[in-house]
Amino acid sequence: LTLGTGCAGQTLLSWLHRDELPDAVWFILGTAVHETIERIILDGLTLDEAQADVRINLDIAIGEADQIIESGSKRAKRSLATAYDYAEMLINNWWKDVHPDSEHRNPIFNLYQWPPKVEHEIRLDDIGLYTTVDAIFTAKPGEAPFGEDILIVDWKTGNSRSSHESQLQVYMYGG
Repeated sequence: LTLGTGCAGQTLLSWLHRDELPDAVWFILGTAVHETIERIILDGLTLDEAQADVRINLDIAIGEADQIIESGSKRAKRSLATAYDYAEMLINNWWKDVHPDSEHRNPIFNLYQWPPKVEHEIRLDDIGLYTTVDAIFTAKPGEAPFGEDILIVDWKTGNSRSSHESQLQVYMYGG
C-alpha cells in the first residue's frame, strides 16, 4: 500500500488495480533513483559508479514496463527524453547533501553514523498499514540532535509540493 494524500478515489483505484495501471515516468524515475541510493549506501558506489547505475536501473525499469505514461505538472514535465538527465541530477544532489565524502554535506548528517539502515519496513498491523523508510540514521554517541537518537529520512523524487502527511504519520507512530 502506498500512502497518498491525493484524490481518495484515485488512490483507492490505484491500490485496487495496481497491476493494471501503466507505469509513469515519475514512478520509474523514483524507483531507479532509490535503488541507486540504496546501492551507494550498501555497496559503497562512487559518484561515477552511481551515475552509471541509475542509467542501468532506468533501462531495466523502462524495458519491463508494458505502457509508460509521460506526464507531469506543467512546471515539471517528465518524459523518457528527460528521465536520464533528471535521474543524474537527483543522484548528484543526493550525493552532495548526504554522502560523507561530499564537501558540501548537510551538517545534520555529520551527527549521525554512516551507513544508515536502508529500506526499513514499518508496520501498523492493527490498522493494516505499512510503509518502507528509505533510511534510518542513528545518532553518534553523545550527538543526538533534538533529543532524538534516530533520524528517519524519506527521499522524494516527485513534485516538491506534494504532501506526504499520511506517510509521516505512519513513521511517527510506527517507528
